[in-house]
Amino acid sequence: MTNYEDSKYAPYIKNDAYTEEYDYYEYDLKYDENYDCGYNYGYYDTDDRDICNEDAFYCRNDDKYYNEYYGDCNGKGKYDDFNPWQIREINLGIENGVDVSIYADKKFTAKRMREIRYGLKDGLDVSVYANPEFNAKQMYRIRHALKDGLDIVQYARPEFNEEQLEEIFFAVGRGLDITEYTKPEFDARQMSCIFNGIRIGMDVSSWAKPEVSNIDMEHIFNEYWNTKEYLIRMLKYSKDEKRFDLFADLICEKFDINQIKKISDALGQNVDVTKLANSDFSGDEMGVIIDGLKMDVDVRPYLSRGFNFRQVRVLLQGICDNVDTDVFMDLKYDEDQMYYIEKGLERKLDISLYANPDKYNFSQMRRIYEGLLEGLDVSIYADPKYDANQMCAIYEGLSKGLDVSVYADPKYDAGQMNAIYTSMYTFTDTNLKEYADYGYSGQQMMELLPLLHHYDFDIKKNIGVEYDPEQIHWIAIYLCKDIDLTKYINPNYNEDQIYEIGDALENGINLTDYCDEKYDCFQMREIRTWLEKGIDISTYCDEAYNSSQMKEIGLGLNSGMDIRPYCDSKYSAYAMERYRKNIEFSRGYSYDMEDRLFSEQQRQELDNAKNRGIDTHLCESAKYSIGQIQEICLGLEKGLPAEFYANYLIDSSIMQEVRIAMENGDEDTVLKHINRRYVGDYRGLRRIEEP
Repeated sequence: MTNYEDSKYAPYIKNDAYTEEYDYYEYDLKYDENYDCGYNYGYYDTDDRDICNEDAFYCRNDDKYYNEYYGDCNGKGKYDDFNPWQIREINLGIENGVDVSIYADKKFTAKRMREIRYGLKDGLDVSVYANPEFNAKQMYRIRHALKDGLDIVQYARPEFNEEQLEEIFFAVGRGLDITEYTKPEFDARQMSCIFNGIRIGMDVSSWAKPEVSNIDMEHIFNEYWNTKEYLIRMLKYSKDEKRFDLFADLICEKFDINQIKKISDALGQNVDVTKLANSDFSGDEMGVIIDGLKMDVDVRPYLSRGFNFRQVRVLLQGICDNVDTDVFMDLKYDEDQMYYIEKGLERKLDISLYANPDKYNFSQMRRIYEGLLEGLDVSIYADPKYDANQMCAIYEGLSKGLDVSVYADPKYDAGQMNAIYTSMYTFTDTNLKEYADYGYSGQQMMELLPLLHHYDFDIKKNIGVEYDPEQIHWIAIYLCKDIDLTKYINPNYNEDQIYEIGDALENGINLTDYCDEKYDCFQMREIRTWLEKGIDISTYCDEAYNSSQMKEIGLGLNSGMDIRPYCDSKYSAYAMERYRKNIEFSRGYSYDMEDRLFSEQQRQELDNAKNRGIDTHLCESAKYSIGQIQEICLGLEKGLPAEFYANYLIDSSIMQEVRIAMENGDEDTVLKHINRRYVGDYRGLRRIEEP
């Protein structure tokens, strides 16, 4: 056989493409359907025909099988009918000893040739699919169906795509009568629902119609799948039919769907399902009975005594672990308590320390069990006066080798214990016990923890218990930055206000006159913003203005306009903005204060224009899109009166039309689009500019 790995193909083709055995879908990805000359791995593009022709030259001159079959044509005739990949398939067919004349036709792509060659090699009747109307995927489906011995000749039609053929052949392989529903009008998903419905005995005639969508069909099928009728039908046809017949009537009359499902599972697991013939057991209880039967344990007496199925599962686990199950098989224990007792017995621990349901709930039992498992002295906290969370905090301290006597006291709640434990573990010479005694909660103590070794001041005096944890959080953060907020705030400030004050002080802004709880955090933010810009904010430093109104007044002050006409809290922020924009637009004012609203692309466009020497004051507003900024700057660069169309309400495409019209002197087009109040001025301007 020709060694293609050493041939002239090697520089262009992956070696694994030449293997005889291949995965169809991997192979399909390697071939380019639209350009049959190459493999779709980047080695060939649609313009690489020179490479393909070179490979064809190698095929014509180096492949003896092809030359022997077609004779020496000196590079003419049939050689030019095939691309290299088709030649390769012909060569392989000759090597395999098959009749290549069946597929040595340029109508077949290389992929189709390969499917026919494989069929010939397997001794199949390839006339069923050796038709150029089939694509390679359809041929693949038909070939494998024939290889499986299926009678599919009547269904091998080009109008069915590969997915439809797959569903049809799947149904034929299961002996289903699908003749009535093998129509191209049904897509593959519809066929799947119909054929599966036939397989499970559904009456599909009412909904097996092309106009019923595949989603609706799937919904109908899934609804039937979960019905009692379907489950009973499946049971009747199970391998355990004889044992099913022993209580088939009971199933039909008394059992619900969940119970029938459990019986169905049992029939396939070689257990005595006659012990399930009691409809008083729920589906979950039947499940645990089945688990017991697998272990030759009849758990029905325990269920009859009142144990639930979870408790019985613990019993089965105890039997597996070979422990004395009588110790915990008592109705006074719930399933979780039973679990930790069983685990303690398995690991040979002293369960007498916690196996008392009157003293401990399962969470407390768990903490004591975990302590015994690690060899800790659990007597320190094995006391019902501690809840499970307190036990956990003491357990954590013991496991870290700390002196837990400092906080092992029921007067401390779990949060305080955790905070004290954390301080002892983090700072070996410090603990927060004194703050717990003073009345701080666990969360407050955790927020104070960073301050223990950073500041020598009276925490209890400056940060009292009246501050909530969120407030303490921000106070502590700024104290760690050497910014003492305590002189500016009180517990009436919320955490957002405290953050704004701290941020202002960090940036060197004096908020002494404005640290007032009457301002919310958004108002404080506007005050801080304009103080940073050096604007006199005394005009609107009034809680009557909301933050949005403060912003509009600040923008007006920054532009130097007279804000008195709209500086009134009765006007909404939107009304203020409209008034301010109208004034600024008429003055051609630059929107520098809105720079914080610019996107990166807008800033970049403005910077590029400024670098070209363009005065960008007309479009320095975040209201303008990138396209609008470009059109205004182009007009200014060409000396056009761009102010006549510099309005963010005008679309960029209209701006472009106006700009081009101005360049061409098309006054009518300009007047068609620009604001009518500028018409007279524009006409006058054009007359002045005319020679």
